[in-house]
Amino acid sequence: MSPIRSYEDLLKEKKRLEDSVQFQKELIKEDLALLHEDLKPAKHVFSTLGKLSSTKSDNPLIRGGVGIAGDILLRSTFLARGGWITRLIAPLVLKNISNFFLSKKSAPVRGWIGKLIHRSNGHS
Repeated sequence: MSPIRSYEDLLKEKKRLEDSVQFQKELIKEDLALLHEDLKPAKHVFSTLGKLSSTKSDNPLIRGGVGIAGDILLRSTFLARGGWITRLIAPLVLKNISNFFLSKKSAPVRGWIGKLIHRSNGHS
């Protein structure tokens, strides 16, 4: 930067500073775009974890059945000798995971279960 001695020098310095600010803004935009692109896998992981930690389901009967079956099966068989923390957390995690997958694929699963019941009743 040279010393400003005239009005023209002042205008040139103003233009230089405005150009510098514009360049810095563009650089920040590019950095943010790269950061956004780099964080996509982490966003996907957190999104999936959020879905797995949610107990939302399309069908309350499926949600209830999965909850009861998970509690009985886990507590009586798999976690009978586990620590108290494991017995507390594992059923919740399994319930949420199963609710997530059943809610996304509930129609094919119900059709498959219906076919199994139909076959077991002796119908071919």
